[in-house]
Amino acid sequence: MIYTKTGDEGMTDTLSKKRVSKNDLSIHLIGTMDEFTSALGLARSFLDDENVLKDLIYVQKDIIAFNAQVVGGKYVITQEKIEFIEKLIDKYQQQVGSFKGFILPGAFHSTAALDMARTIVRRAERIAVGLKEKREINEFGLIYLNRLSDLIYVMARYIELKEKVKEIVKKVVKERGEWTVGSEELKHDGLFAAKNEGDFGKLTLQAAKQLSLEIEKKAIEKGMKVVIAIADEGGNLILLHRMDDAFIASIDIAVNKAYTSAALKMSTETVGNLSQPGSPLYGLQFTNSGRIVIFGGGVPLKQADKVVGGLGVSGGTAEQDIELAEFGAQIFEKGGRNQ
Repeated sequence: MIYTKTGDEGMTDTLSKKRVSKNDLSIHLIGTMDEFTSALGLARSFLDDENVLKDLIYVQKDIIAFNAQVVGGKYVITQEKIEFIEKLIDKYQQQVGSFKGFILPGAFHSTAALDMARTIVRRAERIAVGLKEKREINEFGLIYLNRLSDLIYVMARYIELKEKVKEIVKKVVKERGEWTVGSEELKHDGLFAAKNEGDFGKLTLQAAKQLSLEIEKKAIEKGMKVVIAIADEGGNLILLHRMDDAFIASIDIAVNKAYTSAALKMSTETVGNLSQPGSPLYGLQFTNSGRIVIFGGGVPLKQADKVVGGLGVSGGTAEQDIELAEFGAQIFEKGGRNQ
């Protein structure tokens, strides 16, 4: 039976066999942590990011053990536990960069739920201060609650950034007509076009090699020495082509241009325009461990209006890199014929 009739007088039993008032600080704390994990569950129902979901489930399981500790169970919150939470914080903060100013919760269902959870665990921390003053909770428990609020905060900002980027990309793509998802019509039957249904949407190593040679020819005509990077639709490097005596520094730049244009499905020049102070994606360049490039020379590669990869060119001025990258994208769409 779910009802026991033992708490009708406002008292309850703890794991240490003590009978305490439901108004006791320890009961307030575990009740607040129950609210916290429920808010995390609400956030999970809106999320599809596998890493965040996995980490939230880890935290929720931890809360069960923490609550047991508060009411007389085994001590499970240790320095090692705190250090693990700090590693999670660092992982997400690395993706979103530093924070400035106050936030206004509510941009998305998932982040609103996370921000609500954060305020609840902050309340739990305030309750825990009273328990620590009574020596009924150790210092690790108090630090643990503080780190949990930091973790949920950076998680919310990480998800918020992802959702904003997704919205901006969709808007830009729609306005410019640059990308049609699910298009099955093959426009070209040339060198880079898919030869059969099973090949559709693939950017092969052979195609990447041929494309880089075409771009190199154009660079030689212009007296340039560049690095050419080609990535698949997930931003993973397929080919890196460095012309003799091209700048070593251009290697990372070209690779990151290819990554940016594939990951965001727009040119790095467009990303740069959207990342200026006051623009919708300002601060994006500080995410993804610094891999986002916001100056020209990176373009998405498309087949039948579907983005299948990214191309990055580095070694000249921004204008020269843009010209070579756009040249490469054009001949890729034409099927490999320099017309």
